[in-house]
Amino acid sequence: THERLEQKVQNRSVIERNLHRIEQLEAELEAAERAKEELAEQLSEVREDLSRDEEIFAAKTSRIRELEAELGRCRQELEASALSVSHMMEQLKAASSLCSQLQSSSRALEHGGGKAAGERGGATVPLPPPEDPFTVTMQQQANRALASLMDDDDDVRVIDELDVTGRAQTMRAAPPRHVE
Repeated sequence: THERLEQKVQNRSVIERNLHRIEQLEAELEAAERAKEELAEQLSEVREDLSRDEEIFAAKTSRIRELEAELGRCRQELEASALSVSHMMEQLKAASSLCSQLQSSSRALEHGGGKAAGERGGATVPLPPPEDPFTVTMQQQANRALASLMDDDDDVRVIDELDVTGRAQTMRAAPPRHVE
């Protein structure tokens, strides 16, 4: 009986320790469940953020590709424009050179009292040979302008030309001196 009692006390003590340990484990389990729920909630938020970031990244990547394509088109247009400007500058130089030569020819005619290119008698002022089709057109126009000036009896002659910068410029020439 005493042994039994002692056995009961020991059993009770073991039971109490086990109950106490069970309470501790239940508390730890409850804390772990709360932590798990918090981590699951954080994970869900992180996944949502990641999803939004991926959408933003995809949109930005798409926009970058669009801008790169637009940049490529702009570069091509710029190269084409640069080539066109280069060609225009060559034409402008040719036109400027021709205008300078025409101006010199006009002065020679003006001071020499002669007519243009030997076809009207008097001093001959030859024009240089054309360098390209653009120059031919400009030269033909200039020849026509000079010829019409030679036919006018006005006191003031006006010749329009392009100066070196490509702006229209007007040269006024005194009438040719008539030798009597």
